[in-house]
Amino acid sequence: MHPSRWGDPARAAALSETARGLVELVFPVADRTVPDDADVVLPAPGLAAAALADLAEIVGWAHVHTDDLSVPEVAEVIARSAGLAIRPDTDGVVRARLRRYRTSLAHIHLG
Repeated sequence: MHPSRWGDPARAAALSETARGLVELVFPVADRTVPDDADVVLPAPGLAAAALADLAEIVGWAHVHTDDLSVPEVAEVIARSAGLAIRPDTDGVVRARLRRYRTSLAHIHLG
């Protein structure tokens, strides 16, 4: 069974028209079918430049974060704001993987 669904998919059954009518009465259902070959274009995420400027005017640019920074760049920004320097990563592949496993194991709660 899928963790976010009810019941056994092998035993799935269609709702009767009466039951479906009641469900649609309480929970309006929109037709959200999209052809498999449809080209779906999503808008770019984020606020408009004017909205970002307005937000920055209220809270200050230091508190306006956007998603155009990579993870290492974000780490640099945080380190600089805390007055810290980031040391270069000198771990090899094996040591980095062992460090991740150690961290994962440290977060397992037994008992």
